[in-house]
Amino acid sequence: FELLTKDLCYMAKYLLDDQQGFLPFAAVVNDAGELAYVMFEDSSTCDDVNAYLNASVASLRTLVAEEKSTAVGICVDTKISDELNVPVDALHCTLEHSNGTVQNIVIPYKVRETGEYTLKPSYEIDDQANFNVFGSDFAPDRD
Repeated sequence: FELLTKDLCYMAKYLLDDQQGFLPFAAVVNDAGELAYVMFEDSSTCDDVNAYLNASVASLRTLVAEEKSTAVGICVDTKISDELNVPVDALHCTLEHSNGTVQNIVIPYKVRETGEYTLKPSYEIDDQANFNVFGSDFAPDRD
């Protein structure tokens, strides 16, 4: 999952620098090891991130089945609480492999005075929540 995480972070940083934020997006790895980014556009659900994620995951399920994908990563721009319980901007990447392996990575970030976004060191969280892209049951909505 290391390369998938690196690619998701690269794209997320680009979107942050360019647009100061982004809707959730995904990257899919096929059997040949090739990576493709997946951005979803559904203007009817863009105001509700949970609805947007539901629609996105439904599209991803179809895509991974058609493309015979082996792994998928979904990146969300979110807020987490730091050790002092202060809200901090972060990327949350949920990575799933077709073999059932799941990994959740959090990458805090900050905005410099220049407007540039700086990613801080990532860490894995002990959260096995996933989107079940390779399965038929979708995980509950995330806050």
